[in-house]
Amino acid sequence: MDLADDKTKEVIWEAFQRHQKCEDQATKGYLTSNELQLALSDLGTKVDEDDAQILVEASQDLVNQKSHLRKVSAVRMKEAFNEFDSNESGQIETSRAEKALNKLGINFPAEIMDKMVQQADQDGDGKITFQEFEGLMTES
Repeated sequence: MDLADDKTKEVIWEAFQRHQKCEDQATKGYLTSNELQLALSDLGTKVDEDDAQILVEASQDLVNQKSHLRKVSAVRMKEAFNEFDSNESGQIETSRAEKALNKLGINFPAEIMDKMVQQADQDGDGKITFQEFEGLMTES
């Protein structure tokens, strides 16, 4: 069983969802290797005990890594915000954003700075909160 195979991922996810819906099972948010074996078997996919354990451990590692990355990203996002929030008010005014960018060697005309703040400023108070900053930085 190839762990990177999209079909394998779909089968495992379906097995997890199906198993979690069983009324006689306590919903704990994860499957043991034995439960995974049974659930995959119900879907017509046979895996031995060792492979089931590898799948469970790999998924636990992935969950741990994602959790760690979210924490690191949140810390870095707050550090970036704090660079702009030099007076530690919890908000970034246009003038402070402009000064912080100038320190980095980035110079925008005033009208561009105003548009950037307006874009991020969800509540219209002319200042950017951390939540607004985070939203602007994570837009895709």
